[in-house]
Amino acid sequence: MFLIENSSIIIGITVVYMLIMIGIGIYGRRYNTSFDESLTASKQATVIMVASAAIGAHIGSGFVLGGAEEGVRWGLAGMWYGIGCSLSYILIAILTARYLYNKGYVTLTGYFKERYEDKSTALIYSIATPLSYIAIFSGQIIAGKSIFQAIGINDTIGVIATVVIVLLYCGLSGLWGALATSVIQVTIIIISLIFGLYFLSQNDGFNMISTLPQTKFELVPFGPEKLVMLTIPTILSQLIDQANIQRIASSKNENTAQKGFLLAGIALIPLAIIPVLLGMYGSLVYPDLPENTVLMTLVLEKYPVFIAGLFMASILSAIMSTCAAMISGISATVLGDIYKGILNPKADESTMKKLNLVLYVVVGVLSIFIALKLSNIISLLSMAYTILVSGCLIPFSGGIIWNKANSKGAIASAVVGIITSLLIAFGVINPPFASLFPLIPALIAFIAGSLMTKNN
Repeated sequence: MFLIENSSIIIGITVVYMLIMIGIGIYGRRYNTSFDESLTASKQATVIMVASAAIGAHIGSGFVLGGAEEGVRWGLAGMWYGIGCSLSYILIAILTARYLYNKGYVTLTGYFKERYEDKSTALIYSIATPLSYIAIFSGQIIAGKSIFQAIGINDTIGVIATVVIVLLYCGLSGLWGALATSVIQVTIIIISLIFGLYFLSQNDGFNMISTLPQTKFELVPFGPEKLVMLTIPTILSQLIDQANIQRIASSKNENTAQKGFLLAGIALIPLAIIPVLLGMYGSLVYPDLPENTVLMTLVLEKYPVFIAGLFMASILSAIMSTCAAMISGISATVLGDIYKGILNPKADESTMKKLNLVLYVVVGVLSIFIALKLSNIISLLSMAYTILVSGCLIPFSGGIIWNKANSKGAIASAVVGIITSLLIAFGVINPPFASLFPLIPALIAFIAGSLMTKNN
């Protein structure tokens, strides 16, 4: 699509970098000798590993590529998604990190079993998480697609190539590999973003940005519904997000978990503005390009070739690590909680690994379909978070604060919440504040179901 000078050098840097990341992932298999160990990294994660994995979960796609895309579209207001990401991690550090670590939960299924004393209630989390994670996985694939678009590769080929690379990495790595490589990727991405500020200062970028219409400098140029969509679903969903729970479970101790998320939240705040500024500048340099390709085109055409190559490689690798965490979360809930936890408790290691491979293929095919149909990263991520929040937040928080809550109310809440969010996602209904609306019927179902029934 675009002719890029030194493209062979950039692609070469990307290939070498990704081979190194895959090598680290293979090394991490020493902490991945069994299905259970692959979900917790044998509890060897340090503060830096936890923080980097948490940052990397956002910074590769929604935060950087999506933030720049929103910067092109809205200007400074594009940073709201990034602010939501940072606040979510600070709240995890304050509210849930120690509690979840001390309880020893690898998934929230353990909480639902313990609180509601009913196996069927555990399915709430085991169903909502895969649904939302497939959407998040697809969002990462869309981010990869935009990178391939920037170097002139067809959309379909870019999507399929991203999925194949990601699944190969996931099969070779595991959670420890994703955590370890995140440290490197996040460091390089942050350095590249800081270089972006230097680049703007050296190329009259800030003066050019100042010529944009005044609406591009309004912090809330859209209605309250858009503001809510960009922030609240992210904040609420991260409190019950499977990948975050596994990061907590993988920590060496409770202090590691808490400090890791606090560090991640604080670090994301100043970083939220940089991709937005680059997007605003890119909208002036490339006014006719699709919004989702502006940042990568800017980087590949204007950055020094070595930094451009590292930035592209680190974004792709961050996508791989995030997808590895998503796959791990889907495996934990679908195979660990549903198959081994309910359907076949005696399943051996060989069976679990074979089913894991089948799961990878299914997720890959679904993500290809979704990524080819949709293009806006932030909207897809918001939809994913809405599904998770709609199904799990009320049963989780309600179970903590209301002692009359029971399994029937929890299940009713999850079913109503998830169905409502899916009806909204597929355009069947279009209520106001669509990203939070499903919580209303979910809460009503929770209260009514608990008051009208008694657990057996």
